[in-house]
Amino acid sequence: MEYLDTYTENGEFIKTASRKEAHEKGLWHKTTHCWIVRSDGKILFQMRSKKLNNNPGRLYTTASGHVLAGETLEEALHREAREEAGADINTHGATLIEKGPFKVDFTKTDGTPYKDRALYHMFLVEDNHPLAEFNFQEEELEGIYELDIKDTLAFLKKETPTLQGMAVFKKEGQPYTEKVNISLDQFQFENQGTPYEKFGGTLEKALEYFN
Repeated sequence: MEYLDTYTENGEFIKTASRKEAHEKGLWHKTTHCWIVRSDGKILFQMRSKKLNNNPGRLYTTASGHVLAGETLEEALHREAREEAGADINTHGATLIEKGPFKVDFTKTDGTPYKDRALYHMFLVEDNHPLAEFNFQEEELEGIYELDIKDTLAFLKKETPTLQGMAVFKKEGQPYTEKVNISLDQFQFENQGTPYEKFGGTLEKALEYFN
């Protein structure tokens, strides 16, 4: 069972609780969100596994998850990138681009109430390993997409009608890459209005990283 340190909305430690209790009672806890960027102006999205109950097959942050009890943000960032995306990132080069409280209540597809109270921390990390070397977790991810940041922004703003990129998938446990065409409905943007409202701010901050 996973345990999380829980806090007030202002970040003052309260107690350690199980992940189940945190989401049943709506206890504030910390999360990390890692966006991997490339030196050529691209960014990596994970495609969530099509077998997951929540948002199957949708494009989302490269790697994200809870900060476990006793973990630092840096330790959690590195662990999530390694576990989900199979990436050994240099967390010392991480750039914090957004933080703050996030609160959402919804009901899972199985009818379970879910209260999320997260003190989230979003980071950019530059990593230029070849796409095929990302040994992602197949239980969680369908693949990893490499998209040009400027092209993706234009697409989310509906300034261009198409978006293409490269992706790494697995077949019988072996990675392979191929070109992919992207549609707007592939982006995970529930409770955020539009895909641009969900991801536009992050992508614009990612562009600033290269200036």
